[in-house]
Amino acid sequence: MLGTKLGSLLAILLFLSCESGAEPLVLVSPNLDRSDRIDRILDSATPSLSVQRVFLEGRATKPGSWYRMLGDRRPVALGDAKLVILENAPASALERVTTGGGRPLLDALPGWVDRGGRLLVVGGWPSQESYRGTPLDAILPARPSPDPGLEAFRKRRRLVLEGEITGGLYVEHLHPVEVLRGKTKIRAGTEPFAVHGTRGMGEVLQILSGDHQHFHADGADNQTFFSSSAWAELLLDYAGEALGTTYTLHSPLTVSSASPAVRSGAMARPADWFPVGEGKRIRQVSLEWPPGTPRFTATPGPDGRVRLPEQLRPGIYSARWLDGSREHRARVLVGLAPDPSRFDIRYFSMGHIPYPFGLAPGEAYDRAREISAAGITSVVYPALKKRPKNDLRALRELAAAGMEIVYYSTTRYRSGFPRWRYGGQTPTTARNHLGQEVGWDIHGPEFRAGIGHIFDGFEEVLSLPGLRALQMVEELRDADLQGATLRDEVRLSGLQGDEKPGQPEWFRHEEIRSRLTGETLRRYREVGNGVLPGVRQSGYWPGSYWQRRAKYALRVPELVSSVDELLGPGYGYNYGRNPDAGWVSVVDTAAEIFGAMNHQVAKGKGFSVYALGRPLSPNGTRAFEPSAWEETAWTALAHGATGLAYFGLPAGEALAPLVGLHDEAARIGPWLAAAPRRPAPVAVLASWTTRTAGDAGEVKRHDACVGSRFSDLAVGFEEVDYLLEEQLGSPPAALQAIVLSAVPRLSQDSLKALHRFVARGGHLFAEKTAASLDETGTRRSDPWAPVRGTGRIHDLAPKLSCSPARPSKRLGREWRSRLAELGIRPRSHTPGDRSEARLLGGKGIYYWILLNHGVGAATVRGRTRLGGGRLHWRDLRSGDRVQLPHGRELRIERDLPARAAAVLVGVERPAETMEMTLLQGPHQVTVELQAVDGQGRPVADGYPLRLTGTDGAGSALLPPAARSRVAVGGKAVWTVPIPLDLAPGEWTLRGEEPVGGRSVSQNLSLFEDA
Repeated sequence: MLGTKLGSLLAILLFLSCESGAEPLVLVSPNLDRSDRIDRILDSATPSLSVQRVFLEGRATKPGSWYRMLGDRRPVALGDAKLVILENAPASALERVTTGGGRPLLDALPGWVDRGGRLLVVGGWPSQESYRGTPLDAILPARPSPDPGLEAFRKRRRLVLEGEITGGLYVEHLHPVEVLRGKTKIRAGTEPFAVHGTRGMGEVLQILSGDHQHFHADGADNQTFFSSSAWAELLLDYAGEALGTTYTLHSPLTVSSASPAVRSGAMARPADWFPVGEGKRIRQVSLEWPPGTPRFTATPGPDGRVRLPEQLRPGIYSARWLDGSREHRARVLVGLAPDPSRFDIRYFSMGHIPYPFGLAPGEAYDRAREISAAGITSVVYPALKKRPKNDLRALRELAAAGMEIVYYSTTRYRSGFPRWRYGGQTPTTARNHLGQEVGWDIHGPEFRAGIGHIFDGFEEVLSLPGLRALQMVEELRDADLQGATLRDEVRLSGLQGDEKPGQPEWFRHEEIRSRLTGETLRRYREVGNGVLPGVRQSGYWPGSYWQRRAKYALRVPELVSSVDELLGPGYGYNYGRNPDAGWVSVVDTAAEIFGAMNHQVAKGKGFSVYALGRPLSPNGTRAFEPSAWEETAWTALAHGATGLAYFGLPAGEALAPLVGLHDEAARIGPWLAAAPRRPAPVAVLASWTTRTAGDAGEVKRHDACVGSRFSDLAVGFEEVDYLLEEQLGSPPAALQAIVLSAVPRLSQDSLKALHRFVARGGHLFAEKTAASLDETGTRRSDPWAPVRGTGRIHDLAPKLSCSPARPSKRLGREWRSRLAELGIRPRSHTPGDRSEARLLGGKGIYYWILLNHGVGAATVRGRTRLGGGRLHWRDLRSGDRVQLPHGRELRIERDLPARAAAVLVGVERPAETMEMTLLQGPHQVTVELQAVDGQGRPVADGYPLRLTGTDGAGSALLPPAARSRVAVGGKAVWTVPIPLDLAPGEWTLRGEEPVGGRSVSQNLSLFEDA
């Protein structure tokens, strides 16, 4: 009687305004934590059950653990329902669910029960303890005690069930009962567990617990009630009574998707895959397909490991192994390493988030299949050291579903504190400014040595297929931590070691801290590269970096040096109700990461933007329209994102509108991701000196005003970057103007770099107090005296109120006019305040993205100045040719719906002919497409190409995100895996180029032998 049709963790859902059908059984549950297996039991019933599933929506504070969960807002069709099941359903979530008539479900349920409905209430914390004082409280046969809180509920007691359940089954978590009104059907020890009551013509069965097996160190055993067949029988019996039908289970509830999985070419220990008796070892292992035909046989080495050949075809093998004289068999999935160049649409994250919920058996597989069908290509899986077996099971399920994995495992300054769990010597501790021990000395050799033990015992995880990246670096706190290592380094530099913020030597003190933190971060990278050579190191851009000096002290380049990609918050994070706040936040994050990566993306380090974090509607509420998601995705790609990522995803039918968006993003996104984003002619300076040496007020104002100036320029001038103070020594060549806002403190080296910038012809916009203090707090009389005579120092009036969430269109227009007077113009722009014309690429291949950020349809007018010859243009979304007159300035108009985008590609030398070359290996087919122009020359680097194909059964050979690539040296190369269960018949492969519409096809008869 407990059910959860879970679909999504952290859900931001769409619209779905229509009422569901007339299903007789309604299951209301969160999108997470199916340990109670209600949905799996109902799905396995015979005859089949028609179930109306409703996903709940959580609130930030009621209870806190639901703060990231939103529901699908589907009205509940109570009219024809005979049974309603509430599972893990807090009152705060139920009050947001409505019926078809618009009433809150919480208010409608008592009357529905009175009229003959049956209600089943199941769930642990948080759920039933929150019903006190609600309309639901009056009809329940038992009133739980007031909210005991998570820590109280999770305390485990072995309570054997007695009454209508026998056989020694037990539960470990129970709501204590304050008032008992109904008849107790089952007891847990001496306390009520299942209580039955009547109300009017209806009845209520209340189960005062839920499984919550994730509270266990590594899962529940099969003697717990919710893991047993007795629970399935009770649930189906009650459903049968309510619906007038007898139901039985027609299939077992085991999860076959969690079989061992291994990557071809990986070192693996077969003893990790199979249960091996104590004192025994595997003498030989074979992988067979079909059973009885060995494809790989090996004898494990002294360490018990074998290396799988690269040439194994992906699929499910029958494994045969010997331990002693006994022979055993089991399924083993062999998969591939992911292609790091494949376009990525990532889900952050699937795992034990939001705390304390977890993934039940089968949930990771089901969810991965669901989101994969919607175009998601990878998930971040955060490891939990307390549940390694559960983690492995979930990761195996992700691999079985074909989902690529970003494995997130790390240690931080408080990991396990005060117990050290990472081998070797326990690190020394660090103290805060009050002298309290608060965590580990992250700069010390013991802590860095411990990083090398993060993956100890996780060898099977590291050999899984589909491992796309490791995430070991995320918001490592280093401020306000004083350890022995930092203290010694500071004293070696000639300081006392007891410097405080605001003192003259504090800046030097923090420079040393930042350097030491960078060394620790690079230790993460070193370990990651060691355990998985060639796999990307992923990190999270701390969007609150500039706000939280008390948390992060490191310089941004130290963070960047430790990772290959950064993911950053996109839509609606820390932004208010202004209708422009959402899209500007995407632009802001893209610019921050572009600047952090030293203005290198496509040809350097890739990054994603959380393109669909929490979309905002024009009135500031969270938007559920697909147009908000589309706007965010195309805005991110237009500003240089090399992939997309989601902080939250809907479930079920609400995913449907994403399919089309992801198909387009997977087709066009790889071409945009490969096109370089050029540095802007204007940049806003982000000062580490002010952030570090300034007082609290200066730091707060700097953060707000830097973002505010950027927002104004983004809506008015359109092409603007962030420039880190550390980059002043070698600013981008395209940079013509730097804006200093709320930068009262600037180091002497940085000031000299700005002098050189102005002397070379650059313009500087500075408030009166800019750079008036050096890093020690010493006042300068006129910091710009050496270059003031150039006429390129421009006074900038301070903003009375700085709010990045409220970009000023008036100030934006003033910026455009003022910069134009100085001859500084964007390379591409629109005259509108809520539109953009972004230009990516160069050297004969350009992508022009027109964006309408308005809340209604609008005509977007793009303007750009390009050198070179005539360009051949095509609209990549519609496929139409676009005729643009050749001249010094190109102009285009596009009528676009609200929040929509047009994506154009223009090339100087379109392809005239294409050739396809095929080479079959034992496990894959290598496909090479070569394109040449009308003069027989290879097309330019970055030219868009595409490969599609079908096998003998008509199934696609490549997923959408793997089909589009760009030419390098006039050609692009794909590898197409040959599956183990190869469908008979020929493969058909088709290469295309979208500019001229050329294509080439070939058929291929594959060799049978693997």
